[in-house]
Amino acid sequence: MATTRRSFLIAAGCALAAPPGAFAQRTLMGPLPVGDLSKPAEDSPIFARRKWSIQFNFDKDRESMEFRSLQFASPARGIATAVKYKDGVPRAFLALRTTDGGATWAQAETGRPAYSLHVLDESNAWIVSDNRLLYSDEGGARWNRLKLPDRKMLRVHFQSPTRGWAYGIGTVYYETSDGGKSWTPVKESVELKLNKDNTLLSWMEFVSPSEGMLVGTSRRREEWTGYLPEWMLPERSTRRRLLPGVILTLVTSDGGKSWKPSTTSAFGDLVKVRMKGSRGAGLLTFDDGFDWPSEVNLISLRTGDSQPIFRKPQFNITDIALIGAAGILLAGIEAPGRLRMSALNGKVKAIYSPNSIDWYDMKVDYRAEGTHAQIARSGDDHFWIVSNAGTILKLNP
Repeated sequence: MATTRRSFLIAAGCALAAPPGAFAQRTLMGPLPVGDLSKPAEDSPIFARRKWSIQFNFDKDRESMEFRSLQFASPARGIATAVKYKDGVPRAFLALRTTDGGATWAQAETGRPAYSLHVLDESNAWIVSDNRLLYSDEGGARWNRLKLPDRKMLRVHFQSPTRGWAYGIGTVYYETSDGGKSWTPVKESVELKLNKDNTLLSWMEFVSPSEGMLVGTSRRREEWTGYLPEWMLPERSTRRRLLPGVILTLVTSDGGKSWKPSTTSAFGDLVKVRMKGSRGAGLLTFDDGFDWPSEVNLISLRTGDSQPIFRKPQFNITDIALIGAAGILLAGIEAPGRLRMSALNGKVKAIYSPNSIDWYDMKVDYRAEGTHAQIARSGDDHFWIVSNAGTILKLNP
């Protein structure tokens, strides 16, 4: 049984890696319509008819707040990371915590900007910043400083307070069995034959204590020497030559004792994977020269089959969540113009499907804007969306 499950998970990893290259080629021949939207009606699924209301909005004269991440360990307890600006200049790097479901937040300074956040449970959480790992065993009330194995590590994933991994820029990632006091390179990553300077390991996810996946992309980025930003020269970005790369997945079926790598050629970047039960979903992102900014692919962890289920030219998907046995929630930004990946704020959007076929455009408070939106959850009943522009939305019951 373990061998069969392992083969399915490896097949799923290969399938997750495969679609970008194949569908990138289709794009050159014309759009492939996926994911028609409709407004929720009285006979729509109950989840689709729920509304996203603003729970927290930072609005002060001459000040702004940029949220970097948000995670909830339970319906009541959550942690966020943020940067506070005054007159456009960073003034404070913050870790915020709530014990009442997001109604109020307590702030603590971290000293450096946070790259990522990992919350294991109501007590244990980690923040990755520049060459620094912060750890709390008090639900974010107090943070202790640890060392990262390499300053290029951007994320950590822990399965217990002692067992975890650190990954980021480069092909090599590290494991720890003592809570981050010491780190060891993962053997399979040292043996990868990819350019370490072009490789980004972007996301790790476990579907069970033993079965997990690490995904990333290795791709040469075209350098632009012009000093003007993309939004001032949109034609430069939209006409940019698409550069192919390599999608990388590493699969484990023994709790991280061993990893099986798979690679395939692709144009897009595989930035996130979610797994729940017997299914998974991968989030792919593309440059502005592509027909759409992002795409979601559904993966069967039983058979390894993969298929694209959603993409829209003016909807930049930035996060996904699997709900129940078949539901899926997408969060992202409605692009304000042709330059979809610009620094201009767009409207936050939430899209729900009960079956990956029928899609519903959920009602979101019109004031929620940003360039990136992230989903936080506690089980299948409590959901939040955080915008990097200083807004936290909560899904009404």
